[in-house]
Amino acid sequence: RCGRAWFETMLTPSEYLPPLAWFVVLAVVAVVTWISLLYPDHQGLDERMHVTMIGFISLLLVFRTSEAYARWWEGRTLWGSIVNSTRNLASNAVVWMHDPSRYQRVVLCTIGFAYAVKQNLRGLKLNKDEMEGLFEDEELDLMNKVEHIPMLMVDEIRRWLKAELIDQGPRGSHVATSYNWDLAIGQDIAALVNALGGCERIAKTPMPFGYLSQLRIFMIIWIVTWPFALSADYGWYTIPCVGFVALIMMKVEEMAVNIEHPFGTGANDLPVDTICVTIERNLLEILRRAEHTRRHQEPQFGVIQRDDPLVRLVPPGPSR
Repeated sequence: RCGRAWFETMLTPSEYLPPLAWFVVLAVVAVVTWISLLYPDHQGLDERMHVTMIGFISLLLVFRTSEAYARWWEGRTLWGSIVNSTRNLASNAVVWMHDPSRYQRVVLCTIGFAYAVKQNLRGLKLNKDEMEGLFEDEELDLMNKVEHIPMLMVDEIRRWLKAELIDQGPRGSHVATSYNWDLAIGQDIAALVNALGGCERIAKTPMPFGYLSQLRIFMIIWIVTWPFALSADYGWYTIPCVGFVALIMMKVEEMAVNIEHPFGTGANDLPVDTICVTIERNLLEILRRAEHTRRHQEPQFGVIQRDDPLVRLVPPGPSR
């Protein structure tokens, strides 16, 4: 299995495609090589200088990719927090809330929160195809008129919780199910809002422009001047040698660009769509068990049944 996955990564065609800027750099390298061969007495560059400079540029590239991966991993950690908090919120709601219509609405809004966060990070509104069966079309049209839909979902959850708390009465009354269930759900909601803020910070905070520009300037200068140091020994073979090294450096830098904004739909982005489907399936299963318990007064264990009217059919996806 590991060997197959290893070869699959090597056989991905897109990973071999050079960036568009590489062709421009290769053309400049060819011209510089031609000039250095045309005027061999005017080279004057020692290869040792480029050997020294490559160490400095390598450190900049390592820092660049490390920072990009840190953003990617923090995004995955925040989405893991969203998964856990949505499960806790839904479980607490169906256990402690009396009114089935209210806890059902809380669970559906919690699912909607996950989809709303995903769309918000991509600068999009709610997708009606994704939300089909969760909300009516009229509701979705109203939601999409709001500037920040995730917080609308949070407000809806809190509104239904407030109505339930009013009916249950103050803590310690004979109607209240528990002293602290609302505090537990409040902590879950706060965790969702904190994770949302963390994801928005990643999405809206680019890498410093000065650092990126200086790294690319130093890298290009090093590449286009290297033929002056190699052409005397390698001749026209300087072009493929320098071009290959330039491809490695530019692909590494391109990888950092791809993963520093991890909430898109690219191959290197986080599987946010799959995570949202996982949240939906988990929460609908919690809701299904709660409905079975309410009707039969006994816990029911199992998986989502396709003929259950409470469960919307969703494409299967692995847990993340």
